[in-house]
Amino acid sequence: MDITGCAILANSNLLFAVKTCKNVLMEYNKDGLFVRDIPVSGEPWDLTVIDTDQIAVSYNDLNYIEVIDIKKMVVLNTMTLKYNCRGISYSDGKIYVVVDGRRIVVLDMEGTKLNTIKCDMNAFHIATIDDRIYYTAPISNTVKCYTTGGNRIWNFKDKSLTTPGGIATDSAKNVFVVGIRSNNLMILQDDGTVSKTLLTKADGLDKPARLYYNSETNILLVCNKCDGTIFLYSVMFD
Repeated sequence: MDITGCAILANSNLLFAVKTCKNVLMEYNKDGLFVRDIPVSGEPWDLTVIDTDQIAVSYNDLNYIEVIDIKKMVVLNTMTLKYNCRGISYSDGKIYVVVDGRRIVVLDMEGTKLNTIKCDMNAFHIATIDDRIYYTAPISNTVKCYTTGGNRIWNFKDKSLTTPGGIATDSAKNVFVVGIRSNNLMILQDDGTVSKTLLTKADGLDKPARLYYNSETNILLVCNKCDGTIFLYSVMFD
């Protein structure tokens, strides 16, 4: 199955957006057992956790995102944008969404547009923390870091990372990113100048495309694009 988005819920269950022509999110427990389908209004592309029961979902072919209560199974808010929506991230009461690959739109929880940040490269996936925004530009093999005000902090481009896909960050602003074609998982330090390869094809990565980091449990979820294999890792720092 082609996993396009993933998350770890507060109860440690795993939630996936899968390109299956079905309008559902798929929930599994941490042992890989299917729990349920969560109906959504279109084919989901990405998702982000807001709190214990709330998530936000983007739809690549549609020009809106939805905030959903997954316990009550109801849509709490639909936020309409001008173009299709890709990567999505929640941080500090704000939702950040990549719109048409050309801009990052910042919304409050009521759907009011707070800011628009232009992307100088075609953006796909996004991660946010504090005053930082990170996004991947797979066509140009680049990872970018901006302030939430739209000022560029750093770019990372290296032959060791090709077609960067999913991206996540920890509380220290270390950045995890997968290379779809380079078949690896890398960590970039907060200034974007130092990188290290953590996992490779020898560890089972086969076109790894999506990942999610739970900063409370230090658990990292990595998903292969085509074969549907997922990996859970406990992250330990020196």
